[in-house]
Amino acid sequence: DGCTTLLQDLQLEQGQWQLGRTKVFIRHPETLFHLEELLERHDYDCTVKIQRAWKKWKARKHALEQSAAAADKLRGKKERQQSSMSRQYDSDYIRYEDNY
Repeated sequence: DGCTTLLQDLQLEQGQWQLGRTKVFIRHPETLFHLEELLERHDYDCTVKIQRAWKKWKARKHALEQSAAAADKLRGKKERQQSSMSRQYDSDYIRYEDNY
């Protein structure tokens, strides 16, 4: 039943194949070549998906490692700008009450 469903989904005509007890018999070699081509195309698509996921993961990992390395280099060495330190706190930099 499953083989019949697969062969019908592949849109093969009933006369191009016949089911045995344990095998599927293909009448024309062109049909077999077509099925092999579909299988190769499917394998290629799956391979591309796996490669794309792998490359994406490696790029993300590399970016995170670079970010961590940059943060480690600057850890404990960052200071506030001098102009920010000498500025008087005016209770509200944006003067919230004056806006409304």
